[in-house]
Amino acid sequence: MLNKRCRSILLEIIKQPKTTDELAHLYHVSSRSIRNDLNEINYFLKQNQFTEIRKDREKRWLISSNAQIEKIIFEIINTPEIVKTSYTKHERILELFYKLSTQKHPIKIDTLSKDLIVSKSTIIKDLEDLKKILSPYSITIQGTNTGICIQAREIELRLALLNTFFFEIDKKTINDLLQLIENVNSITTYNVYWRLFEDVDLNLVKQQAEIIKNRFSVHLSDFMYLYLLAAISLMIKRKNTLSAHKPSISFLPIINQILEDIALDKTEKEYIFNIAMQLCPYLYLNQFYDPVISLILDNGHLLIKKIEKLLERKLYEIEKKNILKELLYIYIEKQIYHQEFFHVIELKDQQFNFIYDQINAFIFEIQFPFSFSNEDIWRITWHVIAFKQQDTDKKQVLIVSDKPRSLIQILLETLKQNFDVKIIGVTSLSQIKHYLEYYDIDFILSTINITNHENVLKIHPLLRKKEIDYLKQYLDTPQKQFDHITSTKFQTYSYKIHEELNMKEIFDFIDLILVEKNIVSHAVSKLLIHSFNKNPKPFIFQNKLIIGLYEHEIINQNCAIYIKVSTPKNIESLFCAEEVVVIFSKTIEDYLRYIETL
Repeated sequence: MLNKRCRSILLEIIKQPKTTDELAHLYHVSSRSIRNDLNEINYFLKQNQFTEIRKDREKRWLISSNAQIEKIIFEIINTPEIVKTSYTKHERILELFYKLSTQKHPIKIDTLSKDLIVSKSTIIKDLEDLKKILSPYSITIQGTNTGICIQAREIELRLALLNTFFFEIDKKTINDLLQLIENVNSITTYNVYWRLFEDVDLNLVKQQAEIIKNRFSVHLSDFMYLYLLAAISLMIKRKNTLSAHKPSISFLPIINQILEDIALDKTEKEYIFNIAMQLCPYLYLNQFYDPVISLILDNGHLLIKKIEKLLERKLYEIEKKNILKELLYIYIEKQIYHQEFFHVIELKDQQFNFIYDQINAFIFEIQFPFSFSNEDIWRITWHVIAFKQQDTDKKQVLIVSDKPRSLIQILLETLKQNFDVKIIGVTSLSQIKHYLEYYDIDFILSTINITNHENVLKIHPLLRKKEIDYLKQYLDTPQKQFDHITSTKFQTYSYKIHEELNMKEIFDFIDLILVEKNIVSHAVSKLLIHSFNKNPKPFIFQNKLIIGLYEHEIINQNCAIYIKVSTPKNIESLFCAEEVVVIFSKTIEDYLRYIETL
């Protein structure tokens, strides 16, 4: 029988011939493993009277077939028997969980055994493993005389389904699922993960996903986008199971308004809020008062003292803030069952095991009010590694540039030859803030004209003698302050438009303002109109049409632009709003806090 990877490899070869190395890279396994899989595939094809796969002149594996034969192969390898016998243990547990969650009545172990094509003892072991997986949730699995059943709050059950299904998902499965969602008729391997999406109008699902993405202005990875699609699919599939009641959470006005616009059913607001927090965990800090957070901050300062002993130096304020912020985020993510693609994290590095062991011991001694996983401890460890690698004897310089690599190399060589400084890195205008969060930067040199950033020195990539002499004097001056770059303050601008303009023309008008004020690094009118057109539900708050953009690479500073339209016809075109407010902010925290002030 074909296992899951063999089934997937066979379909890859049917779609397009591939070499052994290409397949090994695609599935993150050795070439030897792929060769074993290819032998299994040939045995399967031979047993079913199909032509075996073979190599062409470029050493690519292919199968000599026609469309009809390929269709038959696809149907055979996706029969329920072959699919279920190819499940990994985790996939079988997912299938088991899904079945129990969708049945209104208890299911007998005999029935589960026959359906999953495994023994009753295997089902019993799987149920025990499922209980361990669900231990963070208030979900109980009970056995009665009539069978096995699950008891849980609907919202908790949905979140558990999402997070267990996404816990061990790999890149290939993500690509397969996205391909299926875009084109249900595409040829891809059937797997248990499709359970979350079956029997749902996927066009409606994608439409709701776009509304949520646009309302929160989030830029999602493929993993988080798929997670969002799955969350909406579950909401649509299970909407009748949620009892009509008001959410137990008292939402802040702005979040309440956003959820009012997004949710298909008002009773779903609490569930959608949980999903929104998965997309941007900072919402937790804006929405809740949590007394544990003050304990984390107090214990965080104890951790900082121990880290200072490890490093044999005092941490800078910015370094202390990074440790405290990381501790807060780890806690918040646990509170909202935040799911990360753990195959991609790849934090571990053997050369830094000593530091990891020290941080692990510190955290154990201090006893934080929540538990840490290995990945959590590595997140703290990598900050410490960054602090350790800083050369405190030399002044630390950050280069900001949009110039070609060749010019940057010349600039770096010139700086190294003439100055005893440490170059932290070369970055774009939009990434300055991230460097300031992780490093104690003394000076910022820029080949870009940044008129709104004080203390950033403009230089030419081809430094002449006069500029080198000036730089020597400049670098001998005290360390510059860059608080304004990380500031949460908003610059606000108000304008009245007396003539009749459509939305595109209004966005073009905003572009002119942004360019004049040097607020963004690229024109945004196309981006804004694209976002506006994709969103069938405009966001109206306090009689203002809100258009937001945050945490985007083009944003240099926090800014809000108020556009008052005096022509009555325009007010109708703006959905009866009195004003258009376009908000650009560096973080979601700033964005939400600012809207609360409107």
